[in-house]
Amino acid sequence: MLDTVDPLATPAVRHWEKAGTLLANALGLYVDHCASLGKSSLKEGIPPKELASRIDSTLDSLHTLLDQQIAQARSILSKTRNEILSPATRLPEEVLAEIFTYVVFSDRTLESSTVATIEDSVIGIYRSLHSLIGVCSVWRNAALVRGEFWSITPVLEYPFPAPQLKKAVELSLGRAGSRELHLAGVLSTHRSLNIDILEKHTSRFRTVNIISESYDAIRRMIGVFLASSTPVLLSELSICQKQATSFYRGLPSEYQDLYPVHPDTDDPIFEFYGLLGSLSILRLSGAHIRLDRLPSDQLTKLRLQSLNLGYDHEMIFALRCTLSSATRLRDLGFVSIRTFPNSGWPLEDSYIATQTITIPSLQTLLIQDLYFNTMTYLLASITSRSHHMTLYITENYRQYNDAEDGYSGSPDMTTLHRILKRTPVHTLCIDHTRWMLSSDIRDLLKSMPLLNTLRLDHRELYEQDCNTIQRPGSRKSQRSFPHLVNLHLSRIEIWDKKAFKKMVASYSSSLKGVVLGAVV
Repeated sequence: MLDTVDPLATPAVRHWEKAGTLLANALGLYVDHCASLGKSSLKEGIPPKELASRIDSTLDSLHTLLDQQIAQARSILSKTRNEILSPATRLPEEVLAEIFTYVVFSDRTLESSTVATIEDSVIGIYRSLHSLIGVCSVWRNAALVRGEFWSITPVLEYPFPAPQLKKAVELSLGRAGSRELHLAGVLSTHRSLNIDILEKHTSRFRTVNIISESYDAIRRMIGVFLASSTPVLLSELSICQKQATSFYRGLPSEYQDLYPVHPDTDDPIFEFYGLLGSLSILRLSGAHIRLDRLPSDQLTKLRLQSLNLGYDHEMIFALRCTLSSATRLRDLGFVSIRTFPNSGWPLEDSYIATQTITIPSLQTLLIQDLYFNTMTYLLASITSRSHHMTLYITENYRQYNDAEDGYSGSPDMTTLHRILKRTPVHTLCIDHTRWMLSSDIRDLLKSMPLLNTLRLDHRELYEQDCNTIQRPGSRKSQRSFPHLVNLHLSRIEIWDKKAFKKMVASYSSSLKGVVLGAVV
């Protein structure tokens, strides 16, 4: 008969059990000596008071230590038992890390109808991390050894007090190890973090995101990287400077730039634009720079938002200077850009021919919330081999941006329609469309024969509205009307179900997707 092999007969288990046996024997012997201590000591002539004092001392020191160690051993064994029986501890480390990545960096906006702020996003990430490391030691160790979980440096001057912020920044920098870093900065107008904390880590940062109302706060933070003693190679930079409404009512001044180009300035202008030279992604919202000085040969994505770029022709000139060397640029966006019309630079075919901006690698172009003058100049100027264009219009598209010189008058919409007919638009978004006439929608659709996606939000659809969107039946009219592939209707009130069904059916040969959020 073969002897059975004990699966627990390993050195670790044997040492643990042997130590337990020795402890039990020692405690048993100690209990016996405690039981005989009184009688034996009195027989040996030890004074009772001295013995009592020695016993008190032992109870306070040795027994306290024994109680703590026994309790600690019990706690460790219970924790070990729970951990080894938990399915999570049997997961490979890379699987556990992938699960953590999903928990920590998941898009929380999917659960909300609002767009998350950078503060909410960063706070959410760190709350998830601290929840994970509080579950058990296995999870804690798995999270702490992966520096990528701590690579976002949270410089959130609001809403955190300075001591708490400093501790959070130091903790994230320490736990990130040697990983590349990503700065998330929400900077206060009245105070700033002691930037000495960041100075020795500047070469490790790859992405920088800054939001502030303060011109000086933004410059202070950028100055950390400009003053670095080691090379800084940023791949992504996003700067949002919140401007007052009055800022967009007049022509801009060069002194409103983050780093004004002026002969008398002591600003590190060349260092600043040199810092931008390594960027592949640049987003500017309300933060102004000299676009004609922007190095763009490495850019793959450029988003310009809430900028005051002066007169229309000045915008085109600056963009031509910037984008002429942007051979790698794939994604380009213009959102809420403000320019002023100039009657001395009419939008004519002869002018357009000399101002064309060709971007060979462009894949996506977003034009959103622009006034008539700004929109027509951009649409007429930007070309590529082929790109997907999304046109997102608001009620501003039917009016000029008022200039200081009192430029007035209603724009000629036929000019816009003429430009759209020769400019491929693939997605048309019209938000809060209650202000828009049905005939305006019809004219736009007739100007976009290549349109494949229509998005309408917040509109009442009566019979006339449905007829407006409906694809015409005659072949002659069909030539200039798009074959919609996707129809997205949100917050819609349908007042004529028959007309609505007929409208949708008119695209039956091309339609592949319908997203509908409506009240009938």
